Amino acid sequence: MAHTTTTTTTRSQGTPPLAVWTCGQHEHIPPREILTRRAVLAFSARGDEVVLLGHGDGAVLLQTASAGRTAWGIEVEANRSRRAEEWLRDLPDNLRGRAHHRAGDARRAAELLGEVAGRARLVLAWLPDPAPTAGHAQDRAAGHLGRLSGADYERAAGELIGAAATLAAPGAAVVLVCAGRPQAGGADRVLIASRYAPEAGLAYLQHIIAITARLNNEVDEGAVLGVADQADNGAVPGAPDEPVGIGRARAQAVATVVHPAHDDVVVLTKPADRGAGVGR
Repeated sequence: MAHTTTTTTTRSQGTPPLAVWTCGQHEHIPPREILTRRAVLAFSARGDEVVLLGHGDGAVLLQTASAGRTAWGIEVEANRSRRAEEWLRDLPDNLRGRAHHRAGDARRAAELLGEVAGRARLVLAWLPDPAPTAGHAQDRAAGHLGRLSGADYERAAGELIGAAATLAAPGAAVVLVCAGRPQAGGADRVLIASRYAPEAGLAYLQHIIAITARLNNEVDEGAVLGVADQADNGAVPGAPDEPVGIGRARAQAVATVVHPAHDDVVVLTKPADRGAGVGR
């Protein structure tokens, strides 16, 4: 599905198109909810079945149902799953029957959501950060990818991608959200997705950079460059050895390194023609 306003394509060279979505500009709406809404609107239509694997506390289930879709979700973490059940108990009348939640391991999606297998027009799945490798005992029985690392994490992510593919209808989109992480260490989930997509019969369609940090385009160029303030007798306010603004800019740069500012979103498709090429 095209994104004409924000997409640069190089299909002639066989490279997937790239899109950039801003998802962190609203002060009161979490980026996760904005990203989910954009994906739902971009890759499904009103009346479609949409599956959300690892959806969290249920907020995005309601959001998806409110957009005119039938939402199906799985969440493994117990507290978030209970919260989702509370959300669904309080559904307004116009949304009843359009949002469904299952507690469990999303790798068992074909079993937990058998009623929608092969019918979903969009399957949206979150690949969480793997567990730290140093001094961490993995819990392979937990059903939570975030408690795995290394090869165990990669295999589990591959199983999740395969499960997502079983739910998707031919021609549907399978969207994997690789949530932002600190730059040092960790698994490259985009590479994991591109590795396991062919095994699941999925074709690599698009890469979206979802900006989850709030963007600020207001730059005081004079301060950053240390240009003299003529109203202050030519002196630059601030520390004498460092132009004003440089310390602040450096602190902001350091914060960007430490705190993730974007999610990688890998868009796959289940070809209607099973003979179509797959992979990245």
